[in-house]
Amino acid sequence: MKKLTLERSFSAPIEKVWEALTNADKLKKWWCPSDMEASDISVDFKKGGIFGYCFKNSEGQEFWGRGVYQTIEHPKFLSWLDTFTDSKGNPVPSSHYGMPGEEIVESLVEFSLTVENGITTM
Repeated sequence: MKKLTLERSFSAPIEKVWEALTNADKLKKWWCPSDMEASDISVDFKKGGIFGYCFKNSEGQEFWGRGVYQTIEHPKFLSWLDTFTDSKGNPVPSSHYGMPGEEIVESLVEFSLTVENGITTM
């Protein structure tokens, strides 16, 4: 299993960082690669609920995906299983979007939040 760990710190209360991870309007402002726009974000925020998203590149090509919420421990931990989907939310391999890979892959995405001296670390 491959693992990628990123750490970021914010001069913001933990509740604001949590909201940026769980609110569709907030997610739409930042949840996409820098050269794309988040054209669609939906959040059914409960265990087993779906976090759906669509990224659109400058040529208008759409890339759909979803996360299925696994763990919600407000406001300190959040996880979901993430995969590419078609526009209807059905899982698809990355080859559906012209990338290598013929298998449907689910990735576990985890966010852990802590606060120290007024700084929230994710």
